[in-house]
Amino acid sequence: MATYSVRQNKEGRVVYRKILDLDDRLQQAVRSGWFEYLRSIEKGAQKSIRAKDKRGRLRIVRNPRTGRRKRHRSSAPGQSHARMFGALGDSISWKVHGWDKASFGYGVSTTATKAAPPYAGAIEFGSSKRRIDARPTLQNAIDAEDPQPHWDTAIAREFPF
Repeated sequence: MATYSVRQNKEGRVVYRKILDLDDRLQQAVRSGWFEYLRSIEKGAQKSIRAKDKRGRLRIVRNPRTGRRKRHRSSAPGQSHARMFGALGDSISWKVHGWDKASFGYGVSTTATKAAPPYAGAIEFGSSKRRIDARPTLQNAIDAEDPQPHWDTAIAREFPF
């Protein structure tokens, strides 16, 4: 880890160079904060999908691959969607762009093993055509997580005092 001193030569180049280096470290700390924040949001979304407190209808569904029947409790409008077969939940991903931007959603990351299913938008935002009420999984996860502690931790790790 580099130590920083405040010395100035005649032209002031040393101080300026240290300030630029500090800026790079700050950008790296913010980028690290993005990673922690988005990882936490994804974990919260997966947890809310798997939660057993769903208040929707109880149905008997058949697995399209195995043909087995199982009981499935759907989610109520406003709750995170219930996991039936897993395609929608498995497509939740995120990507950090540089140090100041990030994307989070269904099928966002280029490394995601599964792309977003075609019904992802209808589930998240609702659809009047299909008479589906919104199950805002992503929005619920974003609202539940406070970003500030993640950036504070990342900056404190980069700049220990």
